[in-house]
Amino acid sequence: MSQYEKALYEVSRILLDYDYDKIVPVYGFGAKVHMPSFHTEARVNHSFPLNGNENNANVFHVEGIMRAYRQALPFL
Repeated sequence: MSQYEKALYEVSRILLDYDYDKIVPVYGFGAKVHMPSFHTEARVNHSFPLNGNENNANVFHVEGIMRAYRQALPFL
């Protein structure tokens, strides 16, 4: 894991202790997004669903957060 992933994992793990259903929306920020299901063309998007789904940005638990991050990274 990169230093960013380690920090994301640890912070998410702590915060999810306070979330009863462990389902959280996950957003990225400040990137030109080129996902198959979500494009921002050549402009920077300041808030976008990290899983690429504009209608449902929710993921489940820490594993879902990490998976969404890793899957989105090549498209940013």
